[in-house]
Amino acid sequence: MHILTRNHRSRGFTLIEMSMVIVILGMAAAGVSQLAGLYFKNQDFKRTETNIHVISSAIGNFRSLHGRYPCPASITEERSDIEYGRENCGDLSSTAPGSCIDGICVEESLRTMTYLNQFTREFVTGKPRVRVGFIPFRQLNLDEEEVYDAYGN
Repeated sequence: MHILTRNHRSRGFTLIEMSMVIVILGMAAAGVSQLAGLYFKNQDFKRTETNIHVISSAIGNFRSLHGRYPCPASITEERSDIEYGRENCGDLSSTAPGSCIDGICVEESLRTMTYLNQFTREFVTGKPRVRVGFIPFRQLNLDEEEVYDAYGN
């Protein structure tokens, strides 16, 4: 039987040693979490950039094929609706800039230019109306996931 004496020290870690280990592990975890955050942010940026490239290419292909840019899709259509993701080229010539009809909004361009009015077929100088809506992914033959950025917008 072993008898403890005054000179015998029990083995183990002191409270100071344990505190130092916890501080070191905490600093390492903070550094790793910052690196992981930067990595995921970079991945989101790359996915968004890729989707923008895919959409731009699809719009360019549509223009080459049809001789015009696609009209935007309605932003108010439900996913279950057959018109969801399809272009809406209705006549918005009487819609005031800043107004929305059927999920398509009309804004006035910032630039003054000479352009062909598609409804009157006359050249007009002024600030053209711009339609604002959703990417018509069905006309562009894209998956719906490709028209969103990495943040769901």
